Parts: sequence; structure tokens; C-alpha cells
Amino acid sequence: MKLLKKRQKEVLFHYCLGINSEKEKDIAEVLISSNKEAVEIHRKLKAVLVPLESIRPELCPDLLAERTIFLILSAPAGSNYRLHISEQTRTTIPLTSST
Repeated sequence: MKLLKKRQKEVLFHYCLGINSEKEKDIAEVLISSNKEAVEIHRKLKAVLVPLESIRPELCPDLLAERTIFLILSAPAGSNYRLHISEQTRTTIPLTSST
């Protein structure tokens, strides 16, 4: 049995999550049909993901998303890349909780 490469394992992971391209889907299906290690990885990932099927996806509230971005930008950063945050967001979202 030939061991899978890291990229092949990533393709299997994406396949199990349903976030792959058509090309990756085809690659994953070929791997699963021809490689015992791929079959085992696929089986284990699907078993781990089963409990998540009962969770309904919910939209992230705009305020939470903006606050998260603001907090990230407020932390010291090691790069020069900065996102633009509206002045309204800066003044209406508290940085610390009141608890």
C-alpha cells in the first residue's frame, strides 16, 4: 500500500467537509476507491463529523463580526497590513465587557 502525501490527505479532508473543487472531488473519489489509507481517513473523518450534521448554521451578527475585526486590529500586529474600520464601529463597540 502506497502512503498518502500531505496534499492528498488535505484533498480527502476537504472532500469530507464538502469544500472542494470538482477536480479535488474526483481526486478524492479515486483515492478512496484505490487506497486503503484513504478509505480509513475518509471513514474516520466522516465519523467525527456526524455530530455536526445536527447543528443548524446561523448567520454571524454584523455587530459581532465588526467587533471581532476591531479587536484583532487593536492587538499588536507583526505586519503592516491593516483593515479599515468605520468610525461608527470604533465608537459604538466597547472593547471590554462590563462584567
